[in-house]
Amino acid sequence: MTWNRKEYMGKYMKEYRKNHKENLDVRATKWREDNPEMSKEHRRKYGQSPKGKAQKKRYNGSHREEQKVSHRKHYKEHKEKIREHNQIPEVKQRRKAYMKTYNKKYYEKNEDVLKIYEKEYKQRSDVKARDKVGMWQNNLKIKYGLTMEDYNKMLKKQGGTCVICRNGNNRRKLCVDHNHKTGKVRGLLCDSCNFTIGHSKEDINLLKKAIKYLEEGTK
Repeated sequence: MTWNRKEYMGKYMKEYRKNHKENLDVRATKWREDNPEMSKEHRRKYGQSPKGKAQKKRYNGSHREEQKVSHRKHYKEHKEKIREHNQIPEVKQRRKAYMKTYNKKYYEKNEDVLKIYEKEYKQRSDVKARDKVGMWQNNLKIKYGLTMEDYNKMLKKQGGTCVICRNGNNRRKLCVDHNHKTGKVRGLLCDSCNFTIGHSKEDINLLKKAIKYLEEGTK
């Protein structure tokens, strides 16, 4: 049997570390305190190496529940500090880039399952109703700069009816009328009044001619 120096040294170092663990830990801690930058760089390089990644994967797999509890506890104790740190522009940009890459990889890995789930989720009646309301509220904010509270205040001021004809809108929400040149919101109209103004291209002279035409036709 040939002597294997590498195997012998491996067993020797393993035994040595086992017998001198406390002393080695003290020395390692002191070295990290004296050389923080070198220690940080060493940890970074080791974490990116195949050996470091494999070790991290094994550890995470066997300590998942403990990590969840520890993370929750840490966040609860340092909530304000973490939130403040996450608002730093560089940190926000780095987190955004990381999440974009992570989401892309996750979707590629679970594409079939996610498509089935998405299809089933969208077929639920409560989701359809919520999405419809959510889309309408988003449209209010994006297109007109109004919140739901603003809309309800305008509706209450108009007595819940169209500002022109004073009729309702057949159980549909009243349309938001705005000036297409300035973007200023003018009021809430029913479909008929909104279409009338829209088809006339908001031309006051054209509407006056239409009124004159109707008046002459009724004589």
